[in-house]
Amino acid sequence: MKHTESISAIFLILCLTCSACNVASDGSRTSKIPDSYTITTTTSGESESSASSQEDKESDGIKWTMEDIQMLNDISKASVYSVTCDLEDAAITDEMPAGYTYWNGNATTLYNRGFYADMVIGRDTYTHTANSQKFIDINELPEEVTLYAKGYDLLGTAEEEEYLQDEGLEKLLKEVGIPTDNIRYPIRHILIRQRIDGIPTMPLRGRINTEGGKLSYGDYIKQGGTWTFSQSPVDIFDGEYAIEYLLIPKLNINEAIAKDQDVLPFDEVKDKLKVEIKKSIINDGDGGRIKNKLEDVTVTAAEVCYVMIYDNYAEPDKSSNCFLVPFWAVYYKCGIESGLTQQGAAFIPAVEGIYE
Repeated sequence: MKHTESISAIFLILCLTCSACNVASDGSRTSKIPDSYTITTTTSGESESSASSQEDKESDGIKWTMEDIQMLNDISKASVYSVTCDLEDAAITDEMPAGYTYWNGNATTLYNRGFYADMVIGRDTYTHTANSQKFIDINELPEEVTLYAKGYDLLGTAEEEEYLQDEGLEKLLKEVGIPTDNIRYPIRHILIRQRIDGIPTMPLRGRINTEGGKLSYGDYIKQGGTWTFSQSPVDIFDGEYAIEYLLIPKLNINEAIAKDQDVLPFDEVKDKLKVEIKKSIINDGDGGRIKNKLEDVTVTAAEVCYVMIYDNYAEPDKSSNCFLVPFWAVYYKCGIESGLTQQGAAFIPAVEGIYE
């Protein structure tokens, strides 16, 4: 697997990608771009008033924006799967498409994980990137892009956002060896994921934040690790398209150990959001440095996705037990008083039997 190492403690991620899962007349599942709709954090179903938002800020010093949360899929049942994979091997072994080179994921750090970045873009540039985010059918992409990941059941939608020309970005691209003379701005940054049962197999961003970073599932795994976006996606670049594939290498399902479990409704998740999001921000945002500086949080979207839990926390490629377990991934963006911004995710178990 190709690894993209961090520069100055910079990690790798990227913005929202979405999918919806529908059951067709023949019983199969299909993926489509979902109709956008919103839910609220109030029990009445009405958007929060400005007075309520002000009250939130006065209570913890943070301006919370939670009126409109886009649901990226509509999943009522999900299974827990025993799986095998090859985490030591490359996810894609085919020759790179003609005209493409590697896109180093460190470059995207400028647009999301600002708390860790030594070089950060301005908030206006960050806002443009976040606002340009949209979801497209993967068939709209060049054929060589989708065929490059052949053998994987790809999610039918991909996330796209624009990267404007930025001095910090170009400097970083040069430092990680990406040619800048053929760049056609704005760069179209695309994120593609695989799916099982129409459900994405990993979140768009974020890590499951537990004490020590470990997780358990029932009696199968105690003190395990989780496979998330941060573990070296495949990425390619042709000057216009910066494509990232979030794939679990050679994923195969052994059996469903818990079939068609009821997914916890999102209405039952909402009360946990602020606590879980603040835990996520503090964990991903250098703890004490930002703990008392957080100015604002906007919850943008949520989806049910699978997270792979493995039993060998120290050496995941040597794990003998791996499971796909459904979680609610709740995506947010936030800022601190200096203007630095970051995007991340909080995770809440979507079925019973998951222990944090």
